[in-house]
Amino acid sequence: MDKLLDFARGGKYEVEPTDINEMIKKSSGMFGRTKKEIKIHRKYQKDVWIVETDRGQIEQVLMNLYVNAWRWRSLCSNRKYHS
Repeated sequence: MDKLLDFARGGKYEVEPTDINEMIKKSSGMFGRTKKEIKIHRKYQKDVWIVETDRGQIEQVLMNLYVNAWRWRSLCSNRKYHS
């Protein structure tokens, strides 16, 4: 997967100081506005270190997690379980 992301960007990274809590807040908010049928519960770690990262790559990972969780929830809510 990382090689695919490298290829898509021409092997270039844009590394900069990043507050991961802030990144999660913004990206989950954006996702939540597009999927109004879900409610997002947020809980942030206190005193998180600022890390040097490629924000674009981290945002892509977070969006993939949100979409996968939304799809899983949709799949589970459409199934009928019998006991």
